[in-house]
Amino acid sequence: AEQDIREGKFQRQVALVTAVSALLSGFEAYYSHYKNNFLYAVQWTPVVIAPLLAGAAFGSANSRRLATTALPAISLLACADAAVGFYYHARGVLRRPGGRKHLLYNIMYGPPIFAPLLFGAAGMLGVLASLLRRRHA
Repeated sequence: AEQDIREGKFQRQVALVTAVSALLSGFEAYYSHYKNNFLYAVQWTPVVIAPLLAGAAFGSANSRRLATTALPAISLLACADAAVGFYYHARGVLRRPGGRKHLLYNIMYGPPIFAPLLFGAAGMLGVLASLLRRRHA
């Protein structure tokens, strides 16, 4: 494991997992927000950021420069977007009829409160992949 980390194999693997995770999370966000007719402009942010994160992650599997510049920046942007999304989803749950009185029901049938955190996990994987630097050859 130490040799894989030193040679950059682990970084490439984490970057590829980040890319796949970003694509899947972005598709899930697109589908869920499409069902809501993209009622708010902020619903487009994960749909736009996900392919950027996936592209940076796929590219960083082969490019050290992308792994140290674009990947951490876009990953942090994805994490910030996930925090904003979690806030809006939690607010949406509380704004449903009954609010806190029927909290469990509103969590089950309201906006998926943990879906933005899934997108944030892809961003955190990107941050991790960018921190696992390869040794200079």
